[in-house]
Amino acid sequence: MPVYCYKSDSGDTFEIQMSVSEMERRESPSGMILHEGQWLKRDYQTELGGFGGSCSTWPVVSESAGCHPSQIKEMQEHARKKAGVALNFTPDGRAIFESPGQRKKYLRSVGIRDNNGGYGDP
Repeated sequence: MPVYCYKSDSGDTFEIQMSVSEMERRESPSGMILHEGQWLKRDYQTELGGFGGSCSTWPVVSESAGCHPSQIKEMQEHARKKAGVALNFTPDGRAIFESPGQRKKYLRSVGIRDNNGGYGDP
C-alpha cells in the first residue's frame, strides 16, 4: 500500500499509508487532506524527491544479506576491503544498506543475486 507525505502549516511531515482510491477520495484537488483534525498539504518533493526525504525507502535492513552476530566485524571489514563500502549491521546481524549503490556493490562482493530486483540491481 502506498505511503503519501503531507506537511502541516507548522512544517511537520506526516506519512500516511492508504490505498490510491482512499487518497483520491480524501484529498482535495489542491492536494489538501484533513488528518487528525488538521489540514495537511501534499508534499510531493519529500514523497518523490529521492533519498533525503523522510518518506525515502532508504535505509533498507536486509536479513538475507546479513550474517551471524559473531561475524559482524569480519563482514564489515570484508565490505570495506572487497566492495569499498562502509556497511553497518544491526546487533542481530542484519545488513543496513544506506543507498542503492552501496547495496549493489556489497551484494556483488558476496555473490548474492536479487531475483526480485529491479533495473540495475545485482
